[in-house]
Amino acid sequence: MDSNDVPIYVGEFGVNWRDGHYGELQWVKDMLYIFTKNNLHWTYWTYKTVANSVFPDGVYRYIKNPLWVNRKGPVSGWEAYVQLWKSDRKHIIESWKTENFVCNKNLCSTLKSHM
Repeated sequence: MDSNDVPIYVGEFGVNWRDGHYGELQWVKDMLYIFTKNNLHWTYWTYKTVANSVFPDGVYRYIKNPLWVNRKGPVSGWEAYVQLWKSDRKHIIESWKTENFVCNKNLCSTLKSHM
């Protein structure tokens, strides 16, 4: 990097965010510290996701619980989408709009502090 005057780009990094219960935020902070200290450029990969203890969680979180999310189970995630696609396709697609997501405040503020 130094001898060729070319920055190193960490194309994607991220963590399966489990609502911060397993040290995810500290891990992100540690990675950003390493990147900053070494002048590395980076992209955080988990942009928006369904918030749940069984799903990775991203910068933007979908926290509503319609039938196709179905956090209580027994069928959830993609299996619920598949079962309900024919009857609820319009509503499922509508739910994917970013306006239906909220910012994961701890993760957002940590990422912003290293931009």
